[in-house]
Amino acid sequence: MDHTDTLLTLTGRLHPADRDLALDVCVEVIAIAPELPGDHPGRAARSAALLLLELALPDTAPAVRSELAHACERAVVIPR
Repeated sequence: MDHTDTLLTLTGRLHPADRDLALDVCVEVIAIAPELPGDHPGRAARSAALLLLELALPDTAPAVRSELAHACERAVVIPR
């Protein structure tokens, strides 16, 4: 299972509108990760995703947002 499968699986649990928003957030964070400050792009991506997901989807369970943020981190640090 690659990072795309992981994100699709995790977001598949969400309401369709929330799923689309969560995917948009994750894809954007993954895309900008190399430009984020700090020495650890994966960690920066996870932090950014967690913050943006909390703002965009406040009613989504914190554990789900955390899993999505970790999936973003893995997508950044695991080579394709």
